[in-house]
Amino acid sequence: MKTIYLAGPITGEPNWKEVFGKAAQDLASIDYIILNPAEIAKLVDTQLVLPTYRDYFSTGLLMMVKNADAICMLPNWESSPGARAEHEVARALNMEIFYGVAQVP
Repeated sequence: MKTIYLAGPITGEPNWKEVFGKAAQDLASIDYIILNPAEIAKLVDTQLVLPTYRDYFSTGLLMMVKNADAICMLPNWESSPGARAEHEVARALNMEIFYGVAQVP
């Protein structure tokens, strides 16, 4: 079973949890383990008193690098410095990159 990481804009996006949640739900029927930053954020929130952007980003990036076989770029990912960085890391690691949930086989 492969693992896929969801990447897209979070900072400044009021509905990011819903967007990531819908993507995870849409991919649930496919044979992938899904790494959802919304769930990773909950983990950071339980471990740190005042988590920073750096805490969230580094935790998500580390989980992606260590565990993901592929990355799914969500709509408007290009507007997010964090998602662009995740994209570049995925490229450097020769991970499979999907541009939208519909591209995931």
